[in-house]
Amino acid sequence: MMRSLVTSLVRVMPDSKYNYRKFVGLPYQEPFGCFQLVRHVYKEMYNLPIRDIKDIAVKVRDPQEGDVVLFDGEVWHVGLVIREGEMIHCYRGGTSCVESYLTMRWRNRIVGFYRHVQLQGALA
Repeated sequence: MMRSLVTSLVRVMPDSKYNYRKFVGLPYQEPFGCFQLVRHVYKEMYNLPIRDIKDIAVKVRDPQEGDVVLFDGEVWHVGLVIREGEMIHCYRGGTSCVESYLTMRWRNRIVGFYRHVQLQGALA
């Protein structure tokens, strides 16, 4: 457990103008932990409240920092893109971590990437 947390902290890229380290290791919050994490980061980092998943309305083909990646499965899952190929996310029974969305575990489940209208071009 501690090793994965340390690995996650090391992988959070220092070249971003945002520091995502403080969001690594947060516990899953029922009932929608992954979405709660995205909402929390949006509010704290980007000063944008998200009331509903519909607030992330623009589907994009070129995922960038700040975009939300949506996955299908038994239940839907979301993560927040923090750099090319990587997301911060949280899933039931765990804590938030940084992981590649390009691994076999995730890439075939990607439904799409979505950008908040107010973030269009703002983080690039």
